Amino acid sequence: MPVRKHRAKLPKVGTVLSRQYLGRTVKATVVEVRPDISRVLVEMEGNRYTSLSAAAKALVGHETNGWQFWGLE
Repeated sequence: MPVRKHRAKLPKVGTVLSRQYLGRTVKATVVEVRPDISRVLVEMEGNRYTSLSAAAKALVGHETNGWQFWGLE
């Protein structure tokens, strides 16, 4: 089983992440943080996502590193 990377700085609940993508500004709001597993749950455009990567994938249409996509890493 792969070792999960624990991140020192997790965003706080309520943080709004913003990113320019295909000429528009996309925002995701942090709704829950699970520091024990370095998991950040977000809400974006009325949908909830179980990770930063899941939200990023919904936008770009393929797997991507959500931490990098949202500028947190």
